[in-house]
Amino acid sequence: MDKIKVLFGIFIFVILISNVYSLGISPGRTTIEFVPGLEKQVEFQVINTENKDINIALSVEGSLKDYVNVSDEVVSLSKVESSKKFNYSINLPNELPPGLNTANVMALELPKDINDPGMVLQATVAVITQVYVYVPYPGKYAEVALSSHNVNAGEPVNLYLTIISRGKDDIIINPEIEIFSENESVEKFSLEQSSVKSQQSTTLKKVLNTTSYKPGLYTALALVSYEAGSAKTASEFKIGTLFVSIINYTGRINIGGISKFQVWIESNWNSRIDSIYANILITKKENSIVLAGFKTPYTTLEQWGTGMLEGFFDAGNFTAGNYNANITLFYAGNSSSSIASIEFASKESRLMIIVIIAAAVVIALIAIAFLARRFMLKNAKEKERKKRKDRKGK
Repeated sequence: MDKIKVLFGIFIFVILISNVYSLGISPGRTTIEFVPGLEKQVEFQVINTENKDINIALSVEGSLKDYVNVSDEVVSLSKVESSKKFNYSINLPNELPPGLNTANVMALELPKDINDPGMVLQATVAVITQVYVYVPYPGKYAEVALSSHNVNAGEPVNLYLTIISRGKDDIIINPEIEIFSENESVEKFSLEQSSVKSQQSTTLKKVLNTTSYKPGLYTALALVSYEAGSAKTASEFKIGTLFVSIINYTGRINIGGISKFQVWIESNWNSRIDSIYANILITKKENSIVLAGFKTPYTTLEQWGTGMLEGFFDAGNFTAGNYNANITLFYAGNSSSSIASIEFASKESRLMIIVIIAAAVVIALIAIAFLARRFMLKNAKEKERKKRKDRKGK
């Protein structure tokens, strides 16, 4: 804009967000189908999420910035205004490039005492509402999107395939969906042939029977063929099993006093799992004599979530060396277990490791210094030899 020239310094940090900090904006996006010469007023509101006095600069960026104008350039919201409505106008030309053309209407928070629009701004928050204008492609053109969702073993998966006709002509579609597991095809099927008018869309639904599917990660790949070509899209989904995995654990424990032992876990279930706990038994490697045993407090995992269990035990009677930790998880009437190898280290061994590391660093520095000095001496000798040669030539 010509009226407001905002100059940002090197240390200005603008965060593009939509509904956090002191500003919010709604709607997040306005989508318009292209009409040559279209004139349109669009209303949006800026949300004062912290209920404070704020100054805001409104501006436009993007490929459509020359065709989108805000009603005001600097506005204010008082602490009693939770939100305020504004407008921007759209004045489209007779032609635009085919496909998606965009603009961002941006609201930037300014210092409270700003009066001069041309001053240097130290803005900390910016929020945007997007303007999407779709211009039809010549002839026939399709865009596709596929959505799915995670389920538990044996439950059906609903697949939704959306086809949008972005060309000037109607299209006839022939959709296919193929399911993959670890790059291997599991199942392939066709959906009904149908027609989609220009600038319109249709959504096809397929209920996928997964009773024969093993738990794991799957990819649904959709191929939509039409007269002028084809379009692809994909969506991943998980089939869960009531199982909690142990993904990591404390590998090194210091001898002496009360020590902490942590177990990181992950759910393979598409539902919440409550009251998960671990029972840990620490034994010698050469036999099954239990030297310490303890139970962790309970925790909860959301669907496909990760978490940590933490327990404490007396490590004062251990000697340095390697031991086994038998970790058993209990949850929803099930259990899973793993044997972990852990190391108990004394203060002396820890000190020795520090000394060894320090010695290695010192040796490395000496070696680097030696090589650097050698290189410098070599260069000095080469320069001296060159000087002598030059003097002899004269």
